[in-house]
Amino acid sequence: MEEKIECALKESEMKQCRLSKAYGCLHAQATSIAVFSIQWKELEDHLESTRQYIEARFWEVKNREEEEHSNEVDFKEKRLVEVENFVREKKGELNEILGSIEASKGEFDLREKELKSMLRLIEECGKELEVKEEKLSLIPELLG
Repeated sequence: MEEKIECALKESEMKQCRLSKAYGCLHAQATSIAVFSIQWKELEDHLESTRQYIEARFWEVKNREEEEHSNEVDFKEKRLVEVENFVREKKGELNEILGSIEASKGEFDLREKELKSMLRLIEECGKELEVKEEKLSLIPELLG
């Protein structure tokens, strides 16, 4: 009987250790996601700033078209095309990042399901432990 209880206690300790390790891994991934979120926000801010810059440049070029000679207008149009190409390039990079986010979200969801499953196991083990402790407390009464 004592061996069974000792075995059950060792098994509970092993399960607790495994769960602790799983929690550590999940925590490390959560930190990575938090860092990624900050970088994502910085990228969004940068892209918004770039968009505002492009919009301001567009209106500047349009107003100067009416005031400047046609050669100056041609120069500004070329500049606008360069900026638009830059924005297209950044948009491609953004789409790659969005794909990466979707992949990370899928992995995060999977880890979350695993964690919930492990929490259920811990609860079950805790209930088992309570039952076994209750049985153990009855032994002295039975022996006495």
